[in-house]
Amino acid sequence: MMISTDQTLISRQDQRGQTTAASTASAAVAMAPWRKTLIVLFVVLFALPIEPILGGLTLSGTRLYAMLVIVPFFFAVFSGAVGRVTVTDGLMLAFALWMFMTFLVHHGVERFPYAAITFAELMGGYLAGRFLVRSATGYQFFFQAFFVMLLVLLPFAALEMATGRAVLSDLLAQIVRVTPRSTELRDGYFRAGVSYPHPIHWGVISALLLAQAWILWADQTLGRWIRVGVAVACTLTAMSSAPLLGLAIQIAIILWGRLTGNRWWLLTILFSTTYVALDILSNRGPVILMIEMLTLNPRTAWWRVYIWNFGSVSVMNHPWIGIGLNDWVRPEWLGATVDNFWLLIAMRHGLPAIVFLALALVLQMWQIIRMRDLSTADTRVRVAYVIGLLALSFMLSTVHAWGAPSVLVMFYFGIGAYLYTGGAVREGDQQISSPDSGLGNTAATPRADLPYSRFPHHPNRRASARHLADDKAPLVGSGALRTPRTPESPATRVTRISRT
Repeated sequence: MMISTDQTLISRQDQRGQTTAASTASAAVAMAPWRKTLIVLFVVLFALPIEPILGGLTLSGTRLYAMLVIVPFFFAVFSGAVGRVTVTDGLMLAFALWMFMTFLVHHGVERFPYAAITFAELMGGYLAGRFLVRSATGYQFFFQAFFVMLLVLLPFAALEMATGRAVLSDLLAQIVRVTPRSTELRDGYFRAGVSYPHPIHWGVISALLLAQAWILWADQTLGRWIRVGVAVACTLTAMSSAPLLGLAIQIAIILWGRLTGNRWWLLTILFSTTYVALDILSNRGPVILMIEMLTLNPRTAWWRVYIWNFGSVSVMNHPWIGIGLNDWVRPEWLGATVDNFWLLIAMRHGLPAIVFLALALVLQMWQIIRMRDLSTADTRVRVAYVIGLLALSFMLSTVHAWGAPSVLVMFYFGIGAYLYTGGAVREGDQQISSPDSGLGNTAATPRADLPYSRFPHHPNRRASARHLADDKAPLVGSGALRTPRTPESPATRVTRISRT
C-alpha cells in the first residue's frame, strides 16, 4: 500500500511538472465569474453620481456596496480564507475603529449612523480590494474595467469642460438625487468633475490609470497607448495641478526604471539628497519651490501651505483624539476646507489614526518590494502598484477624499495585498488552481517539488548512487520524454528492502 501510494504521488507530481511555465501561469489563470461580477458592479456604482437619501442617510452606490459586503468580506479576510492575515490588515482595522471611536467621543450616539457609515466605507473598501483581487489576472481585470469606465466618461468630461454642463448628472437628476457639485472656470475652460464631488477627484481618479496601463499592457503596443491616452485626456479635463503632477511622477519613475535597469534604491538616495540640498541651499525650501514652479494656480497652492501650517498646530494641540467634526482654529481669512487627506485624518481623529494608516501602507509596500522571483505577470503588477501608490499618496496630500473617491482609495490600498498573502506565483512554481476560483489560498506547486526546477527536491541526500544515476539518465524512450525518477523517502526504501 505504501509503494502504491508513493507511486500515485509521484505520478501526480510528474503531471504537474508538465504544465506551463510559471512566468505565464499567473496571467493565464481564469477568474471565477462571481468575482468578475462583483468587480464590475463596484466599478459601475463608482461611475454613477447617484446619492439617494434613505432614512435620513445619504447612500451613494459605493457606500451601499461597502455596507453590504463588509461583514462577509471581513470574516473571509480575517479567517484566512483569502490568504494569510497580515499586520497591515490589523492596522487597517485599528485605523477604522479609532475613527469610529473618536466620532462617538466627540459627538455622542447622535452621530452613531455617520460614524458607522464612515467605518463601513473605509474598511469595506479596503476589504473589497483585499477579497476580490487575488491574482495578477484579477488585478488586470479590475483595471480593464476601470479603463472602460474612464473611456465611457471621457465624452461627458470633454462636454463639461467645453460647456460647464454635467450632462450625466443632469440626466440622472431626473430620477434620483445626484452628487452635489459646483462649476469652476480656469484659464477660460470649465473644470470637469463628471460624477465626483470636485474636479480634482476626477483628475486623481484618471491619473491613477497611467502606470497601470503602461506596465500591465506592455505586450500590447496599441492597447497600451490607447489606455495611456485615455488616462492623460481624462486627467487634463480636470485642469488640476496635483493630478498632472501625479502623471509626471509616474512617467518619471517609469523612465528611471527603463533607463537605469530598475535601480530604485539609487533613485531613493538621489531624491533624498536633492530634497535635503534644496532645503539647505534655498531660502524658500523644496516645497515652496515646487509650489511656485509646478502649479497651475500658485494662489491655491499657497492656500494649501497655510492649511498645512495651521492644521499642524491643530494636530499638536489635540494629538490623541483630534477635534472630530468640530471647527478648527485658524485666521479669519483662511477657509474651513482642509485640502489634505492625511492632514485632515490627523486633525479629526488624532495622531494614532494617521499612524495606524501610514504604518499599514509602509509595511505593505515593504512586503511587496521585498518579494523575489515573482512571475512576469506578478512582477508587472508589483511595479505598477507601487508606482500608483506613490503617485496616489502625493495627490492625496493636495485634496481630501470623501464619498465614492474615498472608497476607491481604500480599495486600491487593499488590492496589492495578494502579492504577499499567497496569491502571487514565484518563478519555478506552477499554478495548480486559480486563487480567484474560490475562497481558498493560492495553490502553487513549490519549487522543491518540480522535477525540472533549478532547485531539485532532495528529501534524502544519502540516496543510493543507483538512484542518483537514474535521475541523471537521458530523458528518452518511445518518442516522448521519460519522467525522471524521484528519490525514495526513508520509509519507502525500508519497506521495499524488507519485501525483497
